[in-house]
Amino acid sequence: MRDPRRPGQVLGVIALHRGVLASSGDYLRCVEQGGQRYHHVIDPRTGYPSRGAHGVTLLAERAADVNGLGAAAMVLDDNAARTLFELMPGVQALIVRRDGSLWSSPGLRLQVLPAAGLPLASG
Repeated sequence: MRDPRRPGQVLGVIALHRGVLASSGDYLRCVEQGGQRYHHVIDPRTGYPSRGAHGVTLLAERAADVNGLGAAAMVLDDNAARTLFELMPGVQALIVRRDGSLWSSPGLRLQVLPAAGLPLASG
């Protein structure tokens, strides 16, 4: 999975044998203007880009289980996003918070093989 803090590098690798992996983030589809990053995940309360997490990666059995959850977590504050995933035992999550720290659900923590700092393969 790509590192939202350093999009040219890998944050970790997950050996996926079944299920789906989905990621949402504010680091690829964005523009910076006047020191402010504008991206495509919109907070419906404000009509502006979300100010929550930089990136969210989700693991579940079916795509329907995670559809829209990454973007929803990016709109929520850290505590609300963590609570959301604690209430969904079938969905594992890794959140890269706005301050750069990481939070992961216990099930995902066991499955991520650290690869931080590795460059992404091109092509």
